[in-house]
Amino acid sequence: LAVFIGTVVTKEERHGLRSWKMLRDGRPAPSVVFEISSKETWAEDLNLKPEQYRQMGVKEYFAYDPNVPTLWTEKRKKTEVRLRGWSYEVGQMTELTLNADGWLWSAALNSWLGPDTEMLRLYDRDKKLRLTKAEAEEAAKIVAQVARETERAAKETERAAKETERTAKERAWAKLRELGIDPESL
Repeated sequence: LAVFIGTVVTKEERHGLRSWKMLRDGRPAPSVVFEISSKETWAEDLNLKPEQYRQMGVKEYFAYDPNVPTLWTEKRKKTEVRLRGWSYEVGQMTELTLNADGWLWSAALNSWLGPDTEMLRLYDRDKKLRLTKAEAEEAAKIVAQVARETERAAKETERAAKETERTAKERAWAKLRELGIDPESL
């Protein structure tokens, strides 16, 4: 998966686009590249691709292993590692360090990348999940439903308060009538 930040592709160009050939028409390198490791590709993803993407001019490269169990492990620590990343500045390649959560920061995407078993999720600076379009639409539906239910409950509460007030008024008037006082004359 390649992410091109700031590159505009017209609707007409997208229509016939099958692959992104960088050598043609001065096309830029992707800002960020993701490789999803498989049994067939994991060794290349970790050993060859970081240098290949550096040479292409990519700003960041991430390799992700969604497999259970993982295909690659941190041999020194003997722990499962699902995510590795590299950043490239002025042609220099730097492997990124996982934080305590096992996440990597992507400066290009202004996001944390966090493994979630078969998915690699994006989080904002405050580590709040960035929703997919479908998740955002579902969340909006839930918010709208809660708003409708809240409005309905508020109307019901208002109706119940008015009913309580009416009942209290009727009792008070009945008591006044028992005492021989006409409430209408007050």
